[in-house]
Parts: sequence; structure tokens; C-alpha cells
Amino acid sequence: MIKNKFVSCTVLLLSVFFAIYIFYPALYGGFLLDDFPNLRGLSSVPAFNELTSLKDIFYFDLGDIGRPLSYASFYFQHQSWPDIPFDFKVVNFVIHILNSLLLYVFLASALKNTRYGSTPLAVVVSVVWMIHPMQISSVFYVVQRMTLLSAFFSLMFLVMYIHIRRSGSDKVTVRLLAELLVALLLLVLGILSKENAILSLGMVVALEMTVLRTEPVSLLIGRLRLCLIYLPVLLVVMAAVIGFDYLLKGYVQRDFGPVERMLTETRVLLDYLQSISLARAESFKFIFDNYPVSKGLFQPLETVFCLLFHIGSIGLAILIRKRLPVISLGILNFYIWHILESTIIPLELYFEHRNYLASIGVILIILCLVTDAFYVLRQKGHSIASYLVIFLAVVWAGNLAVTSSFLSRVWDNPLKLAIYIYNNNKGSNRAHAHVGMYLNNLGMTDAAARFYKETNEHFSDDPSKILLWLEIGCTKKDVEKPSLSVIENRLSQGKYYLETVRIIQELVNKELSGQCMVVQYDELLIMLDALKSNNNYQIWGAELSILESQVYEKVGEADKAISALEVALSYKERVDILLSLSQRKYLAGNILEAKKLYEKARVLCESKGQDCQYTHELETVQSLIFQTN
Repeated sequence: MIKNKFVSCTVLLLSVFFAIYIFYPALYGGFLLDDFPNLRGLSSVPAFNELTSLKDIFYFDLGDIGRPLSYASFYFQHQSWPDIPFDFKVVNFVIHILNSLLLYVFLASALKNTRYGSTPLAVVVSVVWMIHPMQISSVFYVVQRMTLLSAFFSLMFLVMYIHIRRSGSDKVTVRLLAELLVALLLLVLGILSKENAILSLGMVVALEMTVLRTEPVSLLIGRLRLCLIYLPVLLVVMAAVIGFDYLLKGYVQRDFGPVERMLTETRVLLDYLQSISLARAESFKFIFDNYPVSKGLFQPLETVFCLLFHIGSIGLAILIRKRLPVISLGILNFYIWHILESTIIPLELYFEHRNYLASIGVILIILCLVTDAFYVLRQKGHSIASYLVIFLAVVWAGNLAVTSSFLSRVWDNPLKLAIYIYNNNKGSNRAHAHVGMYLNNLGMTDAAARFYKETNEHFSDDPSKILLWLEIGCTKKDVEKPSLSVIENRLSQGKYYLETVRIIQELVNKELSGQCMVVQYDELLIMLDALKSNNNYQIWGAELSILESQVYEKVGEADKAISALEVALSYKERVDILLSLSQRKYLAGNILEAKKLYEKARVLCESKGQDCQYTHELETVQSLIFQTN
């Protein structure tokens, strides 16, 4: 036993150095995509000795974000933002290494009483998981520290759960209460890092169905398990049912519905399985915004076969849970960690980091099958065949290492990564914009404009591309720009892309603040009117009308500014629109109407209770329109 532990520790230590060698280049990459909006508040947070509220550590200026522990970890690196991404990536990498070691502890404990034993399989699975190329986007995409921290506390919780379960305590002791408190704390810390940690409870159910099924448990621990594990699982399911209508609202900004998402995810999950198993470099594209949506059970045809595959896999896991508990655990592990992000919640369809913990199950299954094949062949006297199995497994693991090494050398430079992603996925709108953005950020403005011009027709139905090309003019005025007629045509007829709205909002804000004078104000109004006329953007009618109002106000056309706000209000009665319109009416001399609009805004805000975010604005408008003469 001591010898096995020594060998395991030695292998794990050597693997850590090997992982450092493989992934070291990626530490020198830059910030990417969602890093910027999620971490922008680091620029303005106070130093630790100047804090006036703990909220500054957990939320910055980002509002009510539900992952405060992850944000706290970023806060303590605020001095490195935005110039030293290396510091952030090092912390992420260290957490990943710790997670790999925790995975070994978890598997060694979980598999202790199975035929595979507690050490060899646990070591190999942990090492393979540590160096797998699927982990690169989780580790070196800085904002995914949320995933890493959530996994850290989830694995700690599972280790603690197994320890408590095997304690065999029949009495409520101080030690047992302390251990339960620690387990609960770990679960809460995981959820505060990222909500996925709640799925640790699902993993407990999977453990009890499989590898822990035959292990004796005391009456007290059994009752505690019922109260502390199964009851929360039931509550989570009930919360999902009760909040179903709220979930559906998130689909307003998506080009797919809940049924389409569920059907598409059957294909996405199979793609994940293929990427984890085969680990081909071209599979790891990082950006998958153009993943084709399943419009029905037979559109495309493979949807139905993927659905049947997943139903069969889950059914198989249940059927073999007694005879092959480790294989069953591997199957359940993959599906459990995908419950939140690969089912009904209206998130984007495909992200590699969703497999950070889910990939454990796939790797576990593959290595279990290799182990079983080796011993079966040895028992039947097929020594050469048995060693061939080991050789193929080594080749497979070697391919993982080579692929990870290659990708880490792509991730060492943001522009290199952007070009690699685009070349591997030229149909991706986001990958295309990613290249232009980095060319522009690096001061290669002419190259960025030339890139947009040469590739613009590849995205003839995407209005955001023509706006990105136009926005280049904010950096360099004499750069070639698209004609207004082409822009107007694209905005009025293009398909729906959320980025279009974001870019035109940014463009208007820059123009109004004097940061960018790439177009005239009358041209801005033509562009906004064209986008409003596009039926695909009707859900953004209010926001676009507000932008129109701001432009009219800038050019001194108060009546048209008021009319634009009235149009915005016709789309939806909102507190912010009512208050803005109230102010404009007051300044135009229509005090009675201004007061009526204010009262509507106040009543609407009060009806929302604590969810109303315009209390300060209400006070400001009140002091304006009810001031004494």
C-alpha cells in the first residue's frame, strides 16, 4: 500500500511538470472576448486598504452577479488588469493542477472497493484529464476561472461526502457536525463560484447508484443523506419547474426556441464525446456561434439518432450499475455535469469549457475498457494482443499530449489564436469579428479594414460585419469605409445577430461623446431607421428608438427626440423610458404631462419592489419637475 502511494505521488508529480511543459506557452496569451465585459470593473475598484464595502470585492461595478467568489479572486489581481494577462492565467493554471490532484483523491476514494482498486486507474485518469486538450479553453480563457473554482469546491465536496459516508457514525458527535458543516460550506462556495456546483448533489446520487451501492451505511448517515442530498435535489427540480416561465424569457434574444435547443444539444453532446475521445486539433475551434440548429426531430436527420443514443446510454448506465458500476458512473458523470448548460436554459449552444468535469466520465470509461481488455486478453493467453491494447492506449494518450502542446502554442498569442480559429471555422460570425478586432487593437487599422472589405461578402446576411468595418474609422479617419447605401441595405434586410445591436449602440455612444466622428448624425439616423424597419430586429425597437432620441437631442431637435421616446414607450412601458420622456416633456414646457409620466414611472418602479434599479433616477426627476418656483 505504501509503495503504491509512493508510486502514485511520484507519477502525479512528474505529470505536473509534464503539464507545465505542455501548457507553458499558453500562459503568455492575452485576454479574450468575454474577459473584457466581465472584468472591466477591475479598472476602477479601490485598493484593499481603501475599501468602503465588501461588495467592491465581490461585484466590482458589474451589478448583481451571482458568482461573487470568482469575482473576489479576480479582485485580488486587479493591479494586473488589463496589461498583464499572464498573472491571471497562472492562477487559473494552478487551480487546474490542484483540481487534477483532487480528482485523483476523489477517484482513489470512490473506486477503493471496486475491482479496479484505489490507485492505478485513479492516477492514469487524473493525468490524462490534466493534459487533455479539451481543458485549454477552461484554463487559459481567463473568465473561466469560474468553472475552475466551481470544480475545485465540487471535487472537495465529493471527497468530503465519501469520507463522511464511510465514517459509519451512529451518533451525532461534534466531529460529525463539523464534517457536515465543512461539506455544506464547500458546496456553497462552489455555487458562489459558479452555479454548476449544485450538480455535485447529482454526482452523489450517481455514486450511491454505482460504486457506493454495496457499501454499508449507518442508519444515521443514511437519514442524513436523505435530508442533505435527495431533498435539495428535489428542491432544485421544483425550482426549475416553478421558474420555467422565467427561463423562457431568455429565448427572446436567441434565434432558437427551447425545443430546438434541446434537440440541438443532442448533437452537441455527441460532438463533445467525439472531441474528448479522438482529440483532433481541428475539433477545438473555441468559437461555435454558427453551430447548426436542429429545427425538428428529423431536421437534420442525425438529431433523432443522437437522441436515441443518449437515451440508450443513460438507460445502459442504469442497467449495468450493479455489474459494471465504474462504467455506469462514467456515463452518469458525463450527463450530470451537462444538466444545467446543455438542456433547457437559454445559453449559447456550444462551449468546450462545459466539459471540464464532464470529460472525467469519458476518460474513465475509455481507460476502464483498456484495463478490462488488457486483463481479459492476458487471462486467455493472448499476451501480444494485450500489450497491443496498452500500446494503442499510450498512442492515444500521446496524441492528447501532442494536441495540447500544439494548441497551447496557438494560444500564446491572441492574434495567432484569432486567425487559427477563423481558418478552422470560416462560417463563424464571431470568429470573423475576432480577427478584425485584434488587428485593429494592435494598430493594424488598414489591415483590419482590408480584412473586413475582402471578407464582407462572405457574410452578406449579417449586418454586424458592415458595422464593424465602419467602426474601424473611429481609429483612423482616412481608412476606406463602406458606402452608406450598402450599410442601409444590409441593416434593413439582414438576418438577426445580437452583435448588430451591440455595435450600433457602441457606435452611437462614441459619436455622441465625440470619441468617433466616422459618420454624420443624419447618417446615424438613416442607419437606425433602417435597422428598425427590419422585422428581424423588432424586439430591439425600444432600444433603437432611444438611440434615435439621443441623436435628435444632440442635434437640437427636441420635438423629434420626444417623438422617438414616445415610439420607444409604445414598444414597452419601462421605468427608464418613462423618466426620460418625463424630463423631455418638462423641459419642453409640458409640465402636466411630465408629472403624469413621472407618476407612471413611480408606480411601475414600486410594483417591481427591490428589482427596480431606478430609485436614484426617480428622485432626480422628482426634484426637477416638482421643484418650487
